[in-house]
Amino acid sequence: MRNVELNKVLYRRDIENKLSDILNYPLTVITAPMGYGKTTAAKMFLADIDARVIFLSANSIVGSEEAFWSALKDQLAQMEVLPKSLLSVLRFPSDEPSLIRLINLMQTYVGSASRVKDDIKPIIIVVDDYHLLHSPQIDAGVNAITRANLPNFHMVLISRILPKVDLLEFKIKRFVKQISQDDLLFTPNDIKQLFSSNSINIEQGTADYIFEKTGGWISAIYLVMLEYVHTGGMNPEKHINELMNSAFYKNYTEEIKETLCFMAILGHVKREKLREFIHHKTFGELSEALSNNAFITYEDISASYHLHDVYAEFLVENKLIADFGNEKAKYYYNKAGELFYEQGSFTAAIGAFFKASEYERILTLIEECKAIKLLFDCALILDTLFERLPEELKLRFPIAYAKYIFSIVMYRDSAWGIRLLNEAEDFYLEKFGADEAKLNAILGEIYFIKIQTSFNNLEKMFEYCRMALACLPGGSKLATNIANITYGSPHFTHLFHITPGKYKKLAYESTKDLLLYPLLAGGTGTGDEHLFIAEYCLETGDFRQAEIEAHKAVYKAQSRNQVPIIICAKFTLARIALFQGNLEKAQQILEEISSDVENCEDPLCLNAAEQAQGYIYACLNLPEKIPLWLHAGELPSGRIAYKHGFGFNYLISGKHIYLSGDYLKLEAFCDYLKGLYSRFNNQLCLIHTYTLDAISKLKNYGMTEAIDSFLKALDIAYADNILAPIAEYGIHVLPIINAVQKEELFDTSYIKNLGKLCKRYATTANAALCGSERTHGLLGSLSLREMEVLKLLAEGKTNPEIAKLLYVAEVTVKKTVANIYRKLGVSNRNEVIKLFQGSV
Repeated sequence: MRNVELNKVLYRRDIENKLSDILNYPLTVITAPMGYGKTTAAKMFLADIDARVIFLSANSIVGSEEAFWSALKDQLAQMEVLPKSLLSVLRFPSDEPSLIRLINLMQTYVGSASRVKDDIKPIIIVVDDYHLLHSPQIDAGVNAITRANLPNFHMVLISRILPKVDLLEFKIKRFVKQISQDDLLFTPNDIKQLFSSNSINIEQGTADYIFEKTGGWISAIYLVMLEYVHTGGMNPEKHINELMNSAFYKNYTEEIKETLCFMAILGHVKREKLREFIHHKTFGELSEALSNNAFITYEDISASYHLHDVYAEFLVENKLIADFGNEKAKYYYNKAGELFYEQGSFTAAIGAFFKASEYERILTLIEECKAIKLLFDCALILDTLFERLPEELKLRFPIAYAKYIFSIVMYRDSAWGIRLLNEAEDFYLEKFGADEAKLNAILGEIYFIKIQTSFNNLEKMFEYCRMALACLPGGSKLATNIANITYGSPHFTHLFHITPGKYKKLAYESTKDLLLYPLLAGGTGTGDEHLFIAEYCLETGDFRQAEIEAHKAVYKAQSRNQVPIIICAKFTLARIALFQGNLEKAQQILEEISSDVENCEDPLCLNAAEQAQGYIYACLNLPEKIPLWLHAGELPSGRIAYKHGFGFNYLISGKHIYLSGDYLKLEAFCDYLKGLYSRFNNQLCLIHTYTLDAISKLKNYGMTEAIDSFLKALDIAYADNILAPIAEYGIHVLPIINAVQKEELFDTSYIKNLGKLCKRYATTANAALCGSERTHGLLGSLSLREMEVLKLLAEGKTNPEIAKLLYVAEVTVKKTVANIYRKLGVSNRNEVIKLFQGSV
């Protein structure tokens, strides 16, 4: 055997030139099968550049997306990219709103194009083995951050396969640099130089031969070189597994071989933990073997060993069972499962226990698991498990089975989940029929899940709630005190008011039944009986009673930390404050809501809070303050339409569009919303939709078409004497109300009350507009009618057109315009339009 130490890694200028583009693109994607030197090439390049590099290996981050997010936050904190105080409460961005919040934070702290300084070191986040994450949410995060194109911020994904991100779009926009397997191949010249750098001289013909047989695959080339060092000959035609077996396996002791197979299951393991697994007398021998193994690296920072994917796969697929048998393999998978669980990696633990056939251990963990979302993260394994689960285990672990079905209902396919739920009910009725205690325990949980599947049918929800409580007087094991009973909406009753003329009954006759759910769900929903009445009174114009009930809801909800109820109640109070003309109070309430959700772990609460804020800012004509994710872009798909607050968020999107003045887009959006809200017959949302549609048609076609649409809103609202949703459109809807009233097209008393409330609200909105920093102080001197005319002037309308729209004489418009000129100190239409447009 030749005494040559292989310790040189070849420097390749062509690869460095390709990698140097990392700093020219927000995203770099390096893809090749394992063993092509992807990670080594990236590490060599990044080691020599002046940047803040965050390196994450998906192979060493076992568990769910939360584990990845936790590891990333730790590195961001160490690099001082974002403040630790912010990172500590920043949750995994699992949806569009949280993604936008994250990007906004990064724009603030990393820098926007106008703020980046030349002396700030760029930030590069590298994710190795990205293909192991299998996360649509992380893919979405990569897409969003790439589109943001943050200066001085770059991502590098190293993967065996192309990541499921929007590469075509990014190529067109020149947002991505791709490095492929062909770029990483070792050429014959590279092979010759690699041998030479390790003091081995070969002929060019030999290098060509090695390239032909290995395909330029560096792992195979390295093993060929190693064989040459050890034997003086080379056989590139040998399979890589044979080469690895010869170089890094067959000469080890049985104990070291066994330990290596266990390490391969883990992927990485801390040095101190490794000491616990083997006899202390052989640890020194193992350490030496590990340090001399080119496919194992030691990381000083974490004091842990990492196995290369090629080597780990070789050990697990070819040696574990073949050399040590099925029982020993199960033993080590079970041991790995316990270690993963000890580390808090629920998903990895489930995977390891599954390979160990430890089904009872998995079922026990599921029964102990409080976060149903974790079951979604290992859905494929659980699907297989429950498909093959023996009847005996279904009978012994009914709660685990119920939780599995619950995860399907909540996070995957509700129709499939309901079908499984009904099958489970029949199964346990048959099997536990003679054992009342066991039957009640599982039926109660099944009825609890059915409550969640009936969100749009309050009577059905109450029925299942009573049935569940009858079975579970002590409450449900599936319920938690942080469950979001409002489904992420800042308005609770909009989910349940689906029958015209029944809103009052819904609010007042549901109070006793509403008290049942908190008993079943550990306090979840406390205060909702007052919230129902508060929201009804607000929508029908009884602001005094609405305020009383909303405060009661807040006090009761605070006693059980029911943030979703608190948000809804305070949203009601903020809307009341606007009707009362108290803008300062409304602003204060919004600040309170922000404080209420500051440390809340539930992203739906944060979404509800931002919907409340967006709604109020829309009412105040402040579109720039509406959270970005609530701005309307492309129409959402039906599959996700009810994701945030079950559609309430799209009302705010509609408001944002009409404030932008794009009335054709508003009309198209309203057409979509009509179909969306008709699916569940949401009365309040339909009132908003037809009112917005009327506003769009007034601008696009004229009063006749506007009235046709507005009468549909009035028909729905009149059935329950609902006033507030229409009145909140203030100056934008007043001309249509005046036209309906003048032509006596609707109930006189109702339309008169609506007109009064609308004028009252328009005055509030006008005060907000004139009091904001964006507006010229002179606008505050204009009357409501003068503001109406001014807005139409700014839209380019002539005096006759304004007279027609407002149903007044042309001479009245002429006098009003003259008053506007006088009050604002201008002499012509162009000056007044410039003044107004500059203010908004």
